[in-house]
Amino acid sequence: LAKDGQVDGSFSMEEELDGPVHAIAVQPNGNVVVGGEFENLGEFRRSRLVRLLPNGDIDPTFESVHGADGTVYAVAVQPDGKIVIGGAFSHVNLIPRNGIARLNPDGSVDETFDIGAGADGPVYSVTLAQDGGVYLGGLFTAFNGTRRFGVARLYANGVLDTTFMDTAYNQFAGLIRGGLNDPVNHVEDMALDAKGHLVIGGSFNRVGGGYTRDSIRNQWNVTRLIGGGTPGPGNIELTKSGYSGDENIGELFIQMGRTNGRLGGALARVQPRPAPRQRLGQRRRRLRQPAGRGVLAVDVLEVQYQLL
Repeated sequence: LAKDGQVDGSFSMEEELDGPVHAIAVQPNGNVVVGGEFENLGEFRRSRLVRLLPNGDIDPTFESVHGADGTVYAVAVQPDGKIVIGGAFSHVNLIPRNGIARLNPDGSVDETFDIGAGADGPVYSVTLAQDGGVYLGGLFTAFNGTRRFGVARLYANGVLDTTFMDTAYNQFAGLIRGGLNDPVNHVEDMALDAKGHLVIGGSFNRVGGGYTRDSIRNQWNVTRLIGGGTPGPGNIELTKSGYSGDENIGELFIQMGRTNGRLGGALARVQPRPAPRQRLGQRRRRLRQPAGRGVLAVDVLEVQYQLL
């Protein structure tokens, strides 16, 4: 639409989308990124994601033939031109991405944005932070295996920010659910105010979080989240990109670092992927963090395999 509300004749789509649209983001050059439930734009296959040129024509350079395998509910464009999408998908351009993904300017998946297992439920809203972080809201209860009820924040590399709405600090942080028969709470939309506080809206009547272990407040469907972050339990990660061991020894020493937090103890379970033409039996490595140290060491490693 033009500024006066009239239809802009210079933007004309000759092809039609075959499903609803849930999200739109306009790039600085005038291109329009569209997400929703559609699978085709006219004769062109475009699965739930498409980019239009300023005149409404399809952008053939944007990689979205395979697109997302589930509905895209949110689209946000970063200052560097990369695109963050949220929705009810498990793959984007055939690459595993649960609930959220970041795309390069050409539509390909940005694999440096590593979300791990991602969200365990739909992501309905995505908001970009000034420091490059990403807020997401939706109908999820965990992100990459860590409890997060309806709202979470990620670092710029896709790793969960454990200092925000930390359930290790406040067991009810987020959109808590009183019982199994209570309605499932979720965030439908969110925005940052001028002070950088996050305003969320959706379906909920209580929000956990505060200065005590079990702080809860009655908030009906819209609220604002303020205050600084907790120390956070942080994230455990490998210090090297690869390790090698001797199959005849059966033990392997691995160093792992703990970043972005120091709250509480740390425990990691690592399940290495089988090498080609091998079948792994028991593959659990248990790692404990020594008191006062930031490096984890493998205590026991049992690897049983059989060549096929």
